[in-house]
Amino acid sequence: MLTQKEIAAKWGISRARVCAMVKNGMPITSMSEAENWKLINQKRPGRGKAILSQSISSSETSATLDAESQRSETSLGRLIRGKKAELVAYSLVVQSAKERNPVAMRAAIQGWGEAKKRVAEAEMEHARFEEVTRVLVRMDEVREVFGKWLGAIRN
Repeated sequence: MLTQKEIAAKWGISRARVCAMVKNGMPITSMSEAENWKLINQKRPGRGKAILSQSISSSETSATLDAESQRSETSLGRLIRGKKAELVAYSLVVQSAKERNPVAMRAAIQGWGEAKKRVAEAEMEHARFEEVTRVLVRMDEVREVFGKWLGAIRN
């Protein structure tokens, strides 16, 4: 026979909570019976439950960009990882909506918003990097060069 104090210490919950569970019918004859009762009668998933049961398919990002660029510490690598994180965050929003869990939904939406901010920052950083390395040229520079050369041709 177990005591409620032992169960509370083992599970890391208050003795009052264990007392309420015993009143609801939890057996205290053995720890395994108590744990089985707890699993069967649990009203909502605990915080320790795995958030994603299946891995997110990253076929969209991995098909266009190789794995090496995802691991790199360049602006492109950070951008790719940010986009993958945003996809995962959005899948959590969808999952919590399907489960109709308002607490998880609130946390998922907050995480998704944060991920979107990080993607926007990574996109800006990558655009600045491409401009500095002259991979991209600003539009005003293009107009200036075209105006100069095409104007000379026109004259």
